[in-house]
Amino acid sequence: MQPNSSAAQPTKTDGRKSRVSSVFLGIMAIVTILSFVYAFVQQVKASKNAEEALKQYDRASLAQQLAEKNAAEAVRQQAMANEARRMLEECRQSKSK
Repeated sequence: MQPNSSAAQPTKTDGRKSRVSSVFLGIMAIVTILSFVYAFVQQVKASKNAEEALKQYDRASLAQQLAEKNAAEAVRQQAMANEARRMLEECRQSKSK
């Protein structure tokens, strides 16, 4: 009794299928690695952008505080100018009498 030679030995199509599968899996591995690298690069960029955003937020906060201080000073200066105008008017009125 002779063993069935076609069942025991791989055929050309089996070898071709194996090569195609190997190439496909290799390409998929490369695509996966490239995806991981791209994701890492994007994560680094996002981290840098977050740091810059925090710096800009701090600068904006300081600018807002300075603007509020300047606005208060402007109100004080305006009140002083109004008082000076009122006193000047009183002086003019008292001289004209």
